[in-house]
Amino acid sequence: PKPGTGGFYSTPLSCALVGDMAPDLAAVALDASAELLFSRANLESADFRKITSSLPTRLATSLFNRLAATHRLTAPVLSLFPSLPVPLAELDLSLYASVVNDDWFAALSLVPVRSLSVAHCPRITEEAIFHVADALAAPLALSLTRLDLSHAPDALSPASLRAVADLPNLAHLSLARNDAGATNAAIAQLAHTRLRSLDLSRCDRISGAGIAALAEGPLADSLETLNLTGCVKVTGQALVPLAAMLALTELRLRGCHRVANDGLAALAHIRSLRKLDLYGCNKVSDEGLVELQTLTDLRYLCLAETAITGAGFVQGNLPAAWPHLETVHLTRCAKLESDLAAEMVVGLAAVQVPLKTLKMRSVQCVDGSVFATLCTSLATLEVLDLSECRRLQDGCVEGDAVPAFAGTLKKLSLTGSLMSETTLLMLLSQLPNLEVLSLADSNGVSDAVVGCVASHCSGLTAFDVSGCSKVSEHALSTLKQCGGTLETLALDGCTGVRGPWLEELGSHLGRLKSLSVREVEMSGQELDALALLQELEQLSLHGAVRAECGGIPFPPQVKELDLSGCTGVTDETVDSLHKLGGLQSLNLAGCCVTDEAVKRLLVGMPDLGSLNLRGTRVAPEAVHDLLFELSDVRPTALSCSTSGVKLDSSARRGGSETLSEHMYQLQGMSEALRMVGPGSGPGGSSNSLDLAAHPELSSLEEWITGTPSSLGASPSSLSSTPRRRRRRRSNR
Repeated sequence: PKPGTGGFYSTPLSCALVGDMAPDLAAVALDASAELLFSRANLESADFRKITSSLPTRLATSLFNRLAATHRLTAPVLSLFPSLPVPLAELDLSLYASVVNDDWFAALSLVPVRSLSVAHCPRITEEAIFHVADALAAPLALSLTRLDLSHAPDALSPASLRAVADLPNLAHLSLARNDAGATNAAIAQLAHTRLRSLDLSRCDRISGAGIAALAEGPLADSLETLNLTGCVKVTGQALVPLAAMLALTELRLRGCHRVANDGLAALAHIRSLRKLDLYGCNKVSDEGLVELQTLTDLRYLCLAETAITGAGFVQGNLPAAWPHLETVHLTRCAKLESDLAAEMVVGLAAVQVPLKTLKMRSVQCVDGSVFATLCTSLATLEVLDLSECRRLQDGCVEGDAVPAFAGTLKKLSLTGSLMSETTLLMLLSQLPNLEVLSLADSNGVSDAVVGCVASHCSGLTAFDVSGCSKVSEHALSTLKQCGGTLETLALDGCTGVRGPWLEELGSHLGRLKSLSVREVEMSGQELDALALLQELEQLSLHGAVRAECGGIPFPPQVKELDLSGCTGVTDETVDSLHKLGGLQSLNLAGCCVTDEAVKRLLVGMPDLGSLNLRGTRVAPEAVHDLLFELSDVRPTALSCSTSGVKLDSSARRGGSETLSEHMYQLQGMSEALRMVGPGSGPGGSSNSLDLAAHPELSSLEEWITGTPSSLGASPSSLSSTPRRRRRRRSNR
C-alpha cells in the first residue's frame, strides 16, 4: 500500500517481489494489504485488475481463496481470475446464496475448481448449468469433479441434467432437496455417466421408475454411494434394480417408510454393500434382517426405529455372517427385547466382530443386565451411546470390575441416565481414554463426578453436564486438569453454578473453542473473564446476562454468538461487538437494543451473515430499509429475522412498496381467509384452497407470485391446517 494515499503499488516489479517471497512471508504481505485490497472500490478497480494479472500462480490462487473465505466474491471479481493454472480445491457459493445468479457463471466457467457448491441458491436457473456445460473446453468444466446442486429449485430439468451428464470428470453429484426438479425423467439423464456418488435425499418425486433408469447404463458399473433418504415413494420393489449396481458400497434409505422386508431381500444380491442405513424403515422386521446375511462385507448397519426384536439377529447367527461389522445403530428400536439384546452382544463378542460403535439411544430394554453384558463382552468398542435409557439404573456396574472396553472407549453418552453418583464414579474411573463425554440431565452427576472425570480423563476434548443442577462452581475449577485438551464445554441450566468460576478456570482453557452457559447467570466479573478464552469460536449466553452489563470483552475469534434472552444486553454491548471482525452469526432475540445500535453494527461488521432481532424494539421496516441501503457496500449477504419476518440484504424493492405496505396487505388477506374459512377445497375438502374460486383473495395470489425475496419464501399453496401445526404455518 502507498502510505497515506488510499492506493497501492501495482507495478509488475512490486508484484514480482511479493511472488518471489517465501510462502510465509508472502502471506504476511497479503495480510498487511488485506484491508485495503479487499475494499469493494479497490476490488473492482483497474489497479486491482493489473495486480491479479501480474501475480505469480501460487499467490493469485492464495488471493482468490482469501477473497472467497472473507465473502468478497462478486461476478466482476470472478472475472479477474481467468484460467488459474492450478485448480482450486473447493468453492462454496452457498455462502452467497441470496446474490448468486446466472450472471456469475459466465465468469465462473473460466475458473478451474474441483469441488463447487451452489446449494440453497434460489436465484440460479438451468441457464447457469447450460453456461458451464456449453463451454466443455473451459477450465471449470474440465476440472470439476464434485458438484452440489442441493435445493436449487429452478436449476434442475431433464435438459439441465443432460448437460451435467456431459461434464467429463464429474464423479460426485448432489441433487438433495429438489422435490420439484428432480423427477424420474430428469435423473434418468444420469444413467450414462460415470458418477461414483449420487445424493437424491428428500427428492419426493423419485420412485422405482427413476431407480430402474439409473441401473440401465454405465452408472450401474461405477456408482459406489447412493443416498435415497426421505424419498417417500421408494418401495421395496423399487430397490430390485439396484442388484445390477455391482460397485455399490453405501446405500442410505433413511425415512423410506414404504421399504419393507421384500426390499431387504432385493438388497441381499448387492454383495459389495458395506454401509446400509435403514433408519425409520418401520416395516423392516427380523424376517427381513435375516435376508441380509449374504452381505458378508457389511461394516455399518443402521436399524434405528425399525420393528426388529432381536430374534432374527440371534436365531440367524448374523454376527457370524458379518465378520467385519464395525457400527450398529439401534436407536429407538421399541420392540427390541432385553434378553435378545444381551444375546446379540454376546454373539458379536463370540465371533470377535471388531465392533467400534454401538448406539442404543432411547432403547427401553437396556437395563443393568444388558449393560453388564456390554462391559464384559465388547473389547474393541470406541463409541457407546446409551442416552435416555431409563431402565439403566444402579447395579449395572459391579465393584471395581474393569470394563472390557476400558482401554478403547473414546466417546460415551449417558444423557438422561438414572445412574447414581456411586455407580457413575465406579464406571468413569475405569475409562481413562475418554475424549467425548455427555452426562447431560443425569441425576447422579455431582461435584464428585466432575472431579472424577477431570482427574481420570486427561485427554477429554468435549464435556456436557447441561441440566445437572448438583454441579457447582467448585467442581468446575477441577477441569483445569484437562484444560490442555478441552475444546467444548456445555453447562446449560447448571443452576448450582453461582459463584465466580471462569476467572480461575479461563486461563487453563487455552484450547476451548465452544462454550455454552445458557440460563447460568453470569456476573460482570465472569463476563470480563471471557477475554481469557482467546481461541473461543462459539459462545452461547442465552439468558445468562440479566443485569445491565455495558461493553463485554468478547474473545476476538468468536464466529457464532448467542445473546438471546439476555435482558442486560444494551446498545453499549452491541457496540462492543465491533472488535469481532470474524463474527458470522449473532442472536440478539429479546435484548434491549435499538435501531441505531443495529445500524452501527451492520455498517461496522461487513462479514456478518445471520442476525436474529426477534422480540427486540427494532422495527422491521427500519431493518429492511437499512439492508437495502447497505446492499451495495456489504460483501456478505445478510439473513435477518425480526418480529416473525425474515429479511434479506439481497432484497429487490419494486417502486415505492415498503415492508409495512406488504404487512398491511397481509393483514387484509388474513381477514379474507377468515371469512372463507375451512372446507374450501374441491368437494368441501379442508386440505386445499382454490384461489380462483375466491376473487376476494386476488391480492394474495399476486403476493404469492410477485413478492420481493425480502419477505422470505412464498408458500406454493395454502391449507387450513390441524391445530398442532397452525402456529408454524401462520408464521410462514
